[in-house]
Amino acid sequence: MPATSEEWRTLIAARLRQARREKGFSQNSLAVALGLHPMTVSKWERGVVTPSLESFVDIEKVLKVRKEWLVAGGDQ
Repeated sequence: MPATSEEWRTLIAARLRQARREKGFSQNSLAVALGLHPMTVSKWERGVVTPSLESFVDIEKVLKVRKEWLVAGGDQ
């Protein structure tokens, strides 16, 4: 488990970017699918901010990945 909140945000950011790319979404198209501003997705992927619980649920539906995987890793 990451030691700091910054390391934790960095790992979530990397998993989110990986899932988005694997599913063929650009940052912009993911933002549109989630009803968010593209800068929000960019901030998530840079580890500037972490998605809210509501956003994790929406990401799970759109990208078809488990929110638990985004947060903790393991099986996608």
